[in-house]
Amino acid sequence: AVVVIALFVLGVYMVELSYYDKWYVSAPIIHKGVGAIVLGVVLIRLLWRYYSPPPHALNNHTKAEVFAARVVHGFMYGLLLTIPVSGYLITTAKGASLDIFGWFEIPSLVSGHDRLEEYAGVAHKWMAYGLMGLVCLHVAGTFKHHLYDRDNTLRRMLRFKS
Repeated sequence: AVVVIALFVLGVYMVELSYYDKWYVSAPIIHKGVGAIVLGVVLIRLLWRYYSPPPHALNNHTKAEVFAARVVHGFMYGLLLTIPVSGYLITTAKGASLDIFGWFEIPSLVSGHDRLEEYAGVAHKWMAYGLMGLVCLHVAGTFKHHLYDRDNTLRRMLRFKS
């Protein structure tokens, strides 16, 4: 979660950089490389979640809360998959490969389409803002359970015993 929030902050920061700023070159390299790694980690997490499902909801959770949690988690995972893909499309829209810290390159699979970079950029931006909104909602729900309901939701998330 911290890395995803840091990527958001870096993304918002780097789009405002001028050509002469010292971070003009390095910020996008970091953003793209870490973003690609996050995609890999999310894919591993989804496999892990498939083979080791999360624990059942606590008895004091209402059906509406359980449903809302599932919807928010579903959208968060969906965005954690699609935001890096849109970032990949921004980078590779003109045929260039995506270099991941000099370790390896991901070739351009889709290029030569008019305005692909522009459309992918708009999608990338608004999906990132949407993800941050869901993160805020998730945090608010967590604190509601911890401070108001005084249940073990937060402790279970952090793997502490009740």
